[in-house]
Amino acid sequence: MKSRAVAILGMHRCGTSMAARVVNLLGAYLGQEEDLMGPASDNEAGFWERWDLMEFHDKVLQSMGRTWDDPSPTPDWGALPQARSLERELAAKIKDVFSGQALWAFKDPRACLLLPLWKNALSALNIGLQTLIIVRNPMEAIGSLARRNGYSREKCCALWDLHYRQVLDHLGETPHVIVLLEELCKAPAVQIEKLASALEIGVDEKTIENAARSIRPDLIHNHSKGKYRLPAQMEETYGRLRKKALSLK
Repeated sequence: MKSRAVAILGMHRCGTSMAARVVNLLGAYLGQEEDLMGPASDNEAGFWERWDLMEFHDKVLQSMGRTWDDPSPTPDWGALPQARSLERELAAKIKDVFSGQALWAFKDPRACLLLPLWKNALSALNIGLQTLIIVRNPMEAIGSLARRNGYSREKCCALWDLHYRQVLDHLGETPHVIVLLEELCKAPAVQIEKLASALEIGVDEKTIENAARSIRPDLIHNHSKGKYRLPAQMEETYGRLRKKALSLK
């Protein structure tokens, strides 16, 4: 059976959990209930994220001398001496937990920083990869992250920009679709139908309606854009993402 993976990518506090649940309801396997992080005070509808992959990503980042909230540039993956062994370890994990699944997905914002690792591991297994990139208005995102983690706005801006630039820089020829969180919340069924088509997932109207009901704008608490001026590089990154995003038209 030919297997296909969907990577749900995006910065923390940007709707990756909501996007993961949508893809799950469209038919992609995420894991068993015990494999996934449950709801929490900062994510009431659940994270839809595998514990084992989050822990593996943290281990990989630690081997690179960093953590997910380090805003410094990431090193060249191909130049790391541990790259090949980590790719083999990830490939073994994929075979263990996703074997037999025709369509599966994973979500962890840390994966934005590790896209070359995933591309190489999946290629070695002859598994196709598509990416869903979910983008929240950066003013809302940095406000939410600053409130949750106590980081400065400057650090939040640097982290937001690093995560999305890493994705854009390493996509290459990987098929991808970009969804704006505000558009998804504005017209869930319309956006989900377009998303399913872009990901080549054949679903009926009832499935789309069911997935649309999972969209909970009421759980997005930080709507204040504020008057903070974004750094020029961050504005440029946001512009690149918006230009390629699914449109409601």
